[in-house]
Amino acid sequence: MAAKSKKVAVKKQPAGKAPKNKVSAKKSAARESKAKVVAVEVVPELMHPEVVEQLAQVEGVIDGLKTMPDTDLIESIRDWATRAAGFSRQAVQVGASALVYAWACGKLLNAAKEKLGHGAFGKWRKTHVESAGISERTSIRYMKLAESCSDVRGLLQWAPTLRQAYVGCGVLPSPPERDKDEADDNLSEKEKERKEREVHEEEVLRKKEVLLTSVSDLQQKLRQGISIKENLGQGEIRQLKLARTQIVKFFDQLLGNKS
Repeated sequence: MAAKSKKVAVKKQPAGKAPKNKVSAKKSAARESKAKVVAVEVVPELMHPEVVEQLAQVEGVIDGLKTMPDTDLIESIRDWATRAAGFSRQAVQVGASALVYAWACGKLLNAAKEKLGHGAFGKWRKTHVESAGISERTSIRYMKLAESCSDVRGLLQWAPTLRQAYVGCGVLPSPPERDKDEADDNLSEKEKERKEREVHEEEVLRKKEVLLTSVSDLQQKLRQGISIKENLGQGEIRQLKLARTQIVKFFDQLLGNKS
């Protein structure tokens, strides 16, 4: 006996209304879009404006990895790596700049304290400094940093970031080493070697960035100095010639037989 065919009643949608599944899909897409907008609104303070604008492009590249031709993949890797290296160099410069300004601010705060006296300074700082968005804790750190170091140029040589300077000058405690050592004891020899290699590579990369940034800054300053060459005295000329000899010797040692 043949089975009876069943008619499935199709509920007609009112005119102008989409099916529920389409409505749900639209709502889901809207929520995802809103979430992305919120994410983009949260991070700009931590990111370069250029990167904020390219965030969608970066996400698009990552989403299309499976279908991306190898040539485009290689080009994208090189492009993003070049940009990452560029921002790493900028991070070194920004870190050093933050240190200089924090140190200068500490000098000014210490001068204000000496001028006003301890009791009056506390009230003055609360009225004029904290109201400007600089917390008491931050201002104390600035002041301690300035007290610990009289020459910020010397400080930059061994502590190129503000946090390193805080730790080096005793403003902040050193990171705990015990937990790190205990964690290292649980690693295998191969893992320890890999970790040491990664640390070494990171240190080499940082030194390269500092070197290239320093050379770039030196070139810029030397070009600016050309305009005053007619005003140099004999003593200054001798000093520059000696510096040139030392710089040439440095580059000979650095480059060796490298072209």
